[in-house]
Amino acid sequence: MTDRGRGGVGTLVMVALLVGAVFAGHWLLTTGRPWLDGGPLADAGDAIRRQVSGFLNGDRPPPGADAQEDRILPKVPIPSDPGPHRFTRRADGVPVTYSPCRRLEVVVNTRGAPPQAMGEVRDAVDLISRSTGLSLTVTGRTGESYSVKRKPYQPERYGERWAPILIAWSGDGSVREFGGDAVGLGGSMAIDVLGTPSSYVTGAVALDREFFADPSHRSYLHEVLVHELGHVVGLDHVADPGQIMWEGGLHGSGLGSGDLAGLAKAGRGPCTPDL
Repeated sequence: MTDRGRGGVGTLVMVALLVGAVFAGHWLLTTGRPWLDGGPLADAGDAIRRQVSGFLNGDRPPPGADAQEDRILPKVPIPSDPGPHRFTRRADGVPVTYSPCRRLEVVVNTRGAPPQAMGEVRDAVDLISRSTGLSLTVTGRTGESYSVKRKPYQPERYGERWAPILIAWSGDGSVREFGGDAVGLGGSMAIDVLGTPSSYVTGAVALDREFFADPSHRSYLHEVLVHELGHVVGLDHVADPGQIMWEGGLHGSGLGSGDLAGLAKAGRGPCTPDL
């Protein structure tokens, strides 16, 4: 989550756990802390129950949807002198990532977005794809709005596959953090299947439409998009202001050596065809 200036930063993470054939899930929203430190879960009770119910009823796509046997793009070299980087979630000591063997689509809801939004989104997604070696592509627009209770599987809207990564503009009526200093939120949902590496399957970015409606703020859009997409592919905040994943908020930085190292590692995860 990116602040208007200096201050706390957070990440929206959805984690679904499968034990045997049983799925459970919850949205975990943090405000300035890595998700492992906790977070206000009490407000997520209804979402947790709905997600658990959906997964218990088989509310997931057929295994292997959008999956290929081998990675789609080449691995990205890791810088020889990497700066600081962190990952939002680890499983068995290994960073949780998206499968490099899936074509990851990104859809955009441009309602409330500034005029140059689609071009900025395409540039940011392309940068993250080139920096990770993940096949990330903007495939078009959607009418789906951002929600903390977003369903990871929406066959009526997207077909029998995991929902694409969503980028949308929202107000403080739907994202309470936008009533304070935050101007962006980003995160992903991971599935843990017994005997299969944990893997992200979908994610979302929400951007503050009121903030970006101000023409004087639009120069920040690329930085915020790259920062939040960094969260989507699994990066956490760092204390180094030379990185775009700096925890201090907007500061005009591009990708640093730590960002590049983290993104390259985020694209080297295992293929997960069973998801």
